[in-house]
Amino acid sequence: MLTKLSARVEDIAKQPLPAKAGGVIPPDVVSVSKSQDGKAVDHAATVEKGDAPSEAEVMNFWKGLTPEERFRYSLAATRDRPYVPIR
Repeated sequence: MLTKLSARVEDIAKQPLPAKAGGVIPPDVVSVSKSQDGKAVDHAATVEKGDAPSEAEVMNFWKGLTPEERFRYSLAATRDRPYVPIR
């Protein structure tokens, strides 16, 4: 049984991959050499930051939401940033 299974695994491993199995690499992905691997990269510098709304604008927006919409926004915020303490 084990020999048949290992033979089947070897057969599968030796088969060539289909053309689409490699997937599509996004255009902004760059290759990293072994010498560059592990070095600190400042990812925050590449993020485009827009104008943040004022506190009054946020409060007016939040007051206009239904409780279900508030829950959905809160859930999405905690899912996107799970390590930020919830107030």
